[in-house]
Amino acid sequence: MGLFQTKFDYGTHETAVFKSDDVAEVENQKRECQKDHTKYIPVNELLLEKLPAGYREQNLFDLIQCMAELTVRITVKFCSAKRRKYWMGTEAEYPGYKDRGKESRLIGSGQICDVLKVENGEMKCPCDHCKGANSEKRDVWNIHVFTATHVVYDSDEAEKSEIKLFYEGNDGRGNKTFYGVGTIWSNANGDLCVLSCVTCDQNLAASLLLTIKQINILWKSIRENYQNDKKESNQRKYKDRIVVIVSHPHGGGKCVSFDNLDGRVWKWIYIDNRGWHLNYKASTCTGSSGAPVYLYGMDWDKTAYAHSGCNGDCNYSTTWCPK
Repeated sequence: MGLFQTKFDYGTHETAVFKSDDVAEVENQKRECQKDHTKYIPVNELLLEKLPAGYREQNLFDLIQCMAELTVRITVKFCSAKRRKYWMGTEAEYPGYKDRGKESRLIGSGQICDVLKVENGEMKCPCDHCKGANSEKRDVWNIHVFTATHVVYDSDEAEKSEIKLFYEGNDGRGNKTFYGVGTIWSNANGDLCVLSCVTCDQNLAASLLLTIKQINILWKSIRENYQNDKKESNQRKYKDRIVVIVSHPHGGGKCVSFDNLDGRVWKWIYIDNRGWHLNYKASTCTGSSGAPVYLYGMDWDKTAYAHSGCNGDCNYSTTWCPK
C-alpha cells in the first residue's frame, strides 16, 4: 500500500445503505450478512457477568452503559457533491462517490461528546414543533457527535442528517430524534469528524450532560487504575487489553461488542504527520461505521476513536487526528 504501513484497508467501510425508511430493511440486511451475529449483546441485555473474565468490574460496566446512552444512529439523506473520488494515496473508491449530489439513505453510528446551550439565537432547531412555533424565543442546545468522515462527509450532508438516540430496537419506541446542522471539524484522511446537531429538548440536554459528566469520571478512574498497575504479568495491560464498541449493526437496535486489542498501527495523515488507529476483532457490521471505540485504560481527553471498517481479517478504527 505504498506509504501506508497499516492494516487500514481503504474501501471496506461499514455504512449501511437503505432503500427506504421501512424497518424491514434491518432484517433484510441481517439475513444477507455473512458475519457472525452471536457475539453482539443488545444494550438492554448487558449484565456484569457477560463481560470477559478479568474485566467484570463495576466501573467498566457503568462506563459501557454510559457509552450506550451516548451512542446514536445517524441517517444521512444526501450525498455531498464534494465527496472525494479516492482514498488518499490510493485508487480505492471513496464511499458514496457514485451518489454525489443525490438523495441517499446512508446509515452509521456515532457518539455524543458534548452539549452546549446556544446563546444569542445563533442556531435554530429544525424540528416540526419549532417550525410551527415562535422559535426566536425557544432555547436550543448544540450537540456534538463524533463519527467517521465517510459517514458524514461535510456540512452539506450534516444539514440533511437525522440522529436517533435511545434507539434500542427496531420499533422506534422511546427514541429521541434531533438533527444535524453542520460539521465542526473533519479530517477525511484520518476518517474522523465532529458533527454539529441541535435540539430544543431541555430535559434531553440536561440528561446528556449528566451522562457526559459520569462517563468522564469513569474513564478517568479506570485509566488511573490502569496506569498504577505496574505488574508485567498483568494480562489486561500487556496482552489482553479489551476493546469495547457500541453500535447499530445493520441500522438496527443498539448492541455492545468486545474483544482483545490486536494492535495499534500508525498511518500517514499528511506528508509529515501520522496518527494511530486500532485493530480489533470485536463484532461489527454495516451500520457500525462511526461507532465509539473504547480501549481499556485510554485517555479520552487526548484521544478518540470511531469504528471505520473491516477487511475480513481485522476491524480497524478511525485514526486520531486532532484539528
